[in-house]
Amino acid sequence: HQVAIGSEEIQDAPFYVKRRHQDGSSMFPMPEEQIRRRDKVQVRTLDTLFPDKLPGNVLLWLDCENSELNALHGGIKFIECVDMVNVELTARTSGAAWVPPQVIYRWLRDRGFYMLWVHTMRIPDGQYDAIFVRQNIFKPECCCIPSEIERFFNATP
Repeated sequence: HQVAIGSEEIQDAPFYVKRRHQDGSSMFPMPEEQIRRRDKVQVRTLDTLFPDKLPGNVLLWLDCENSELNALHGGIKFIECVDMVNVELTARTSGAAWVPPQVIYRWLRDRGFYMLWVHTMRIPDGQYDAIFVRQNIFKPECCCIPSEIERFFNATP
């Protein structure tokens, strides 16, 4: 699908292509000196792209340059089918509009996900990817986050 994923359907949303990092392009405005060009993109929600319940074993991979929470908000029904989420989290944000990692963590936690591990850390940028899984596939012996292990053992089935 040649669309952006967001919290609502938009026909011609602004899309900013970065000058030096095309994969880091975003729907969020950035400093003028970082923009190579401006485009328009159609935005869809996960719930409209996938209106029917999907079979099990679904991985949702989000690397949306700060649109991760918007994508999740547009997938309230879709997320019920998801077993695992890979999400890029950014602690060093590029402005007030950027969503802090703890907000995305709480959103996933409140829907039954556990952070299992982190990978692809870019320490100077304050970025890392995190793997979240459902309780039924969480393995404490594979987890690198002590607070998640504790939460798992304290959870009521």
